[in-house]
Amino acid sequence: MKKINTALVLCAGLGARLNPITLKTPKPLLKIKNLTLLDHCIELITNLNIKRILINSFHLKEQIYEFVKNHKYNIEIKVIEDGDNILDTGGGILNLIQKSDDQDFLVFNPDTVWNKKYINEINKMINL
Repeated sequence: MKKINTALVLCAGLGARLNPITLKTPKPLLKIKNLTLLDHCIELITNLNIKRILINSFHLKEQIYEFVKNHKYNIEIKVIEDGDNILDTGGGILNLIQKSDDQDFLVFNPDTVWNKKYINEINKMINL
């Protein structure tokens, strides 16, 4: 089985379709059953035995930084800013890739409700 060491998690978006909720809370930090969408995503990534997570940030980026800083996960997590302007999906991914020495990545949107049932399917995809 091929080993992928780094996951990219896209957390920079404005969450405009969920306004007014996302005016004060970034979409990845919205909760479902007492866990944030980002918690669910990080849990899935951890269960895939990936070594590190790079998270991009823009909208309400301070909250993303604080969330990661205040939670202890069994995985290395680094938050990387998009910069002065939101980079959109492709630009955000490119910005994250440029901050890593790895060549292969898994990319996750934290607004997907991830669960452990996806692990087998993701591993099949990695092997392709």
